[in-house]
Amino acid sequence: MRRILFLGLLTLFLLTGCNSSTLSFSEIENVPKNVQSTINTDNTLQLIYKDEKSYYVVFHSSGIVTGNVVLTNRTLTIQFEVQDEDKHPLKQHVYILERDPVQEMIAVTVNGKSTHFDNFTTGL
Repeated sequence: MRRILFLGLLTLFLLTGCNSSTLSFSEIENVPKNVQSTINTDNTLQLIYKDEKSYYVVFHSSGIVTGNVVLTNRTLTIQFEVQDEDKHPLKQHVYILERDPVQEMIAVTVNGKSTHFDNFTTGL
């Protein structure tokens, strides 16, 4: 009986581990040189492909910027909030986005308004 219970719990843990999400979104301070050389400073919003699960998101904005992600069905929405734009100079914000391949669409909002990427770059 204990053996069956143990095997059942082990199976449950393995299945739970297989379905766990790898979703994360965080700003990075030290941008790799190959990424920095790919960034187009004329773009406000740029998506740079790292690998099948990872992207760099570059957002040029003045003000205080905070970013987070929300997952709805198969759409991952990056939400940027910008405050005090007139009090701060233009700054480059680089984020690393780790996602699951099942998230088929990436959407972006800035202060609640839908926007788009100016550029999508591959080939790092």
